[in-house]
Amino acid sequence: MKVHTRNQFTCCSGTYIQNIADFHNLIYYHDDSSLYVCLYVPSELTWKRADGQVKVTQDTKYPEEETSKLLLTMNRSSRFGLNFRIPEWSRDVTIKVNGIAAEARIQAGTWAKLERTWNSGDTVEIRIPLPLRYQAVDAQHPRRMAIVRGPVTMVIDGLVHEPVYKLPDNEEELNKLMVPDDQEPAVFRYVPRDGTNVMSRLRPFYAIGPDYYYRMYLDLDQLPIVLWS
Repeated sequence: MKVHTRNQFTCCSGTYIQNIADFHNLIYYHDDSSLYVCLYVPSELTWKRADGQVKVTQDTKYPEEETSKLLLTMNRSSRFGLNFRIPEWSRDVTIKVNGIAAEARIQAGTWAKLERTWNSGDTVEIRIPLPLRYQAVDAQHPRRMAIVRGPVTMVIDGLVHEPVYKLPDNEEELNKLMVPDDQEPAVFRYVPRDGTNVMSRLRPFYAIGPDYYYRMYLDLDQLPIVLWS
C-alpha cells in the first residue's frame, strides 16, 4: 500500500526538483543527419546544422488530445531525417507532411523516419490515437486492472456516494461506455447500458490534487462494490 504523510519526506523531494530542470533535454535528440522527436509537448528547438539553422515549433495538447503539429522554419532548404518516437502501446498512428499522408514505416515501439528535403514552412502532424485500455498491476494479478489512456493512468473519483460500477470485461465495450465529459478535457463519464446515472468521473491521475480520494486499481472479478454490506 502506498502511504503519503506530510511529516516524512523521501529523497524524491529533492531529486524531483532536479529532474524537472532536466525534462526539456528529453524532448529532442539529434545526430549529424537526423532530428529525433521523443516527447510530444509544446516546445521550440533551434538545431544548428552545418548547412544552416533549423527551428522547430511544436504545438500540441497531447496527451489530452491525439495530435501534435510541428512547424519547420529554416533559412534554406535542407535534407535530413525527422524521426518520431512511436509509443510501444500505440496503434494506428498516422503522420502527415503538409496535410498529406507520409510514406513512412510506422511501428509501435520504434522510430518512424521521414527522410526528405525540407523547406521553411513545412508542417508535420502526428496523430496518436488514445483509446482507453486496461493495464494489469502485474503478471500475477492479470484481472486487477487500472484504466490507461495513452501514456496516462486514469483514476475514478472516490468521494462519491454511489456503488463502484462493474467495468466491462473487454476494452471495446469500455470505450463505448466511457463518454468524454463536456466540461473537462480528458475526463470521462460512465454511461452504463441500463441507464443508471453515474456521478463519479474517470480522470487523469496527473490532474488530481492533494487529499483527493481516488481509486486506481480495480479487480474486475470483485465488481461492482456496493455501498452497504
